[in-house]
Amino acid sequence: MLNVASLLDNGGSPSWLDDFDAAGLQGILAEDSAKVWVRFRVRPGPRVVTSATEEVRYLDQRIPFSRNVEGLDRRDLESQEVFWGAPRILRGGPLRRPGDEKPGGVSVTPSLDREARNAIVRGYRNSGFAVADAELTWGYTDRRGNRYEIRGARNLPAQVCSDRSRDSVATVDPIVNVYEGRKGEFGDILFRGNFKTQPYVLRRELKFETGQAYSQDLADRSAASIEATGVARTVTITPYPVGCHWDEAAPCQVHQLIAIEEAKDVTMAVDFGFGAATLNPFYVFAEPSFPNIAGTAWDLNLEGRYGFDISEGIGDLCSGQDCYERLGAGTLTRRHVFDTALDLDINGRFQQRATPARGVVSSIVGSIRLSRSFQDWTFYAGYLIQYANVSKDLVKPLAGSNAGWINRGGGIVSDLTGLIDTGVVLQRVDNPFNPYEGFMATMDIKLASPWLGGDDWWTRIDLSWQHFIPIPRTQERLNFRYTLRYGQLVPFSGPGFGGETVNTKTVPDVWRYYAGGTTDLGLRGILPETMLVDLEEVALPYGGTVIRPRAQGGHIRAIGSIALQVTSVKDIFGGALAHSVFYDFGVLTQFWDKFDLRRDFRHSVGVNAIKLDINIVTMALGYAVLIPGVYNVGPTDDRNGRFVFDVGVTF
Repeated sequence: MLNVASLLDNGGSPSWLDDFDAAGLQGILAEDSAKVWVRFRVRPGPRVVTSATEEVRYLDQRIPFSRNVEGLDRRDLESQEVFWGAPRILRGGPLRRPGDEKPGGVSVTPSLDREARNAIVRGYRNSGFAVADAELTWGYTDRRGNRYEIRGARNLPAQVCSDRSRDSVATVDPIVNVYEGRKGEFGDILFRGNFKTQPYVLRRELKFETGQAYSQDLADRSAASIEATGVARTVTITPYPVGCHWDEAAPCQVHQLIAIEEAKDVTMAVDFGFGAATLNPFYVFAEPSFPNIAGTAWDLNLEGRYGFDISEGIGDLCSGQDCYERLGAGTLTRRHVFDTALDLDINGRFQQRATPARGVVSSIVGSIRLSRSFQDWTFYAGYLIQYANVSKDLVKPLAGSNAGWINRGGGIVSDLTGLIDTGVVLQRVDNPFNPYEGFMATMDIKLASPWLGGDDWWTRIDLSWQHFIPIPRTQERLNFRYTLRYGQLVPFSGPGFGGETVNTKTVPDVWRYYAGGTTDLGLRGILPETMLVDLEEVALPYGGTVIRPRAQGGHIRAIGSIALQVTSVKDIFGGALAHSVFYDFGVLTQFWDKFDLRRDFRHSVGVNAIKLDINIVTMALGYAVLIPGVYNVGPTDDRNGRFVFDVGVTF
């Protein structure tokens, strides 16, 4: 916004004031608003570049805080020691053109002297000179032969440009004033602030040791490595050089004071309470955690959850069938384990779930995983073993039947799986927990084998891509986002542990894809885990057949979702209030040779009426409806749609 006061208060004499008459001013004042175009007339003058003549001055006195090097004593090159020459001091720095070791021809910018000074000091301090310092000045000779020494590129006198106004290029001579000091080594190492973390944990992360040649880069990498362990909120390494200045007695030692602020300064934290979920209507939970156990940088997280089966009391809940989840889990984590950059996770879990679609699933899982992060990339590999009992939906015994309970899945189906798991995660988003801009991609590959402790040979690959695109010129209120996911299970034959051939035709049910209910699993607008449904026939004891739908898992899942989000309130309850419309689509099938596009392709539309976006999570409440169609709306689906409640990265 411009006003008359801001236009007049500019410290100069804009030419438009001379041409702006009273009638024009009166006309603008009569309007509610007016657009003003600003024109700049620039006289560029000559282009200023560095000359091929350079001078390096070795100082015997420290550069003062004022950065004024005029009058400082210089070292006598014949009788006093200096270490580096101009080629090494300036090699690869801002005063050299890329790929060229010859001086000259570098454009002089207002920040060139600062960039060159920082590069020179960094080179010295990474090579053992802990107190090295540098300052650049510039030499200029005018047409009359007068010599000037200029303190900074920002302070080039007017005569440099006026004197060369007819020339296309003006040259200045770089003058490098260097204070080297003595070359030293790391001295004593002292830790401060680690009242919980053991000193040996911090010492293992150091990239240097006492007596090693000093390098500022090693100190910086050590601070970053300590922070990466997760035990410190901040790390500051302060060098204390002794005997490193020319006027001090040798030898030069650089003592290190490492001050940290503990990030996990509690012994235990516990979250507990009660909750409700779609397939777990009422449960209580407790989640104790033990961060940085005894100062060893190991973290232990426990989780306990007990869901109550209240389906009998509320007949409409979960179609009157068992519906609950019970689990106990523990995770032991160590970042930078075994003095490496690898992170270690050890997990154990016992879980029992009862759902209308899949019956009772009990599983015991143990896993170990190593991971390594490189900026936006995370690579991981590990081993997992799982024992699971899968019981299909049980129905009450039919009248007149002597067979007892009828189990439409053939009773308890046991599965023992041992597998290796590897993958990669790429995250280039503004916030990985609640992204608004950027993308995320994942790839996960599993290989199961009897040689790894299981029963079958099979492999599984899962790929995902999520993209978040802010729509420009909407004041960060409109956002287009989409996600694509593909997964496939491939059973195959292979040698067994005892030498026999294991011919795996299908992957165990517990590892198949069951889709529906949320965007990360399948379509919204249908019951969870009922995207692929088969019909089951049960013979009655006195003749006749009962036909009922049964959810089944697929070997192939390809799903996607697109959404348009609008943010209505940017700041509410510590987050933003948003709304979105979405379209979900995809297929869930057994094998591609059995795939029928018209039959298996399913899609739905919906709206997230309320989306509360906070920094660490998103909660969404909406409604989704299957698009009417002969195959799209099945016997287990609600033609009128379903409410959707989702937590996480939502669309």
